[in-house]
Amino acid sequence: MDEYNDIISHERYRLQSHTPMTMHDRAAQFSSFKALDGFEDEIAETARLTDSYHEMSSDELEKLNEQLYFLAQNEYMDIEVKLIYFNPDSSKSGGSYIEYSGVFKYFNVETQELVFTDGFAVRIDKIHSIMT
Repeated sequence: MDEYNDIISHERYRLQSHTPMTMHDRAAQFSSFKALDGFEDEIAETARLTDSYHEMSSDELEKLNEQLYFLAQNEYMDIEVKLIYFNPDSSKSGGSYIEYSGVFKYFNVETQELVFTDGFAVRIDKIHSIMT
């Protein structure tokens, strides 16, 4: 720093014909580059994890069929049911396993869905397990 001792105490040179830039304009020069707007959303979507669908064993399928048969035989009996079903992801492969609890109402044969008193319905081919 010794080599600048002769100029360090001097005032900064300013042109008389040039007005200094405002602090706002100076800050705007260094604001973030917005050409990649929305790219953060794309990165977040790519980083979002999904579960893969688990194929059930024959024992698991047999147990599930027994539980479905029990529910079908006891429609409109207000049975409290807790189930886990697979919800496929709409934008990428895989999905997520979701736990739901509700009061079973009836089995819709046309749509192959279990319907609950709160209006929720789930297809039986998406169900992983049922607990009554």
